[in-house]
Amino acid sequence: LPPGNFFFFPLPWLFSQLADRQLKILAASPPDYIIFNPESRVDGITIFTSAPKLVQYMRDHYQIEATVSGLLYYHRI
Repeated sequence: LPPGNFFFFPLPWLFSQLADRQLKILAASPPDYIIFNPESRVDGITIFTSAPKLVQYMRDHYQIEATVSGLLYYHRI
C-alpha cells in the first residue's frame, strides 16, 4: 500500500491539486524507499515541472542507493 493509503495516478494535472496532501502524508508516514524515473513525461510535462515540491522533499529526505535501467532507487535518510 502507498504511504497513508493515499494513491493517485502520477499525472501532471493531479500533482498540482494533490501535492500538498501528498507532502503531509509523506511527512507523517514516510516510505523507506522511493523508485523514481527522472525521464518520465506525461503530455511532454516532467515531474520536475508538475510536482517540484515533491521532488524537493525526496531530495531533502532521501538519498540515491542504486540506479537500475534508468530508475533511481532512493532510501530514506
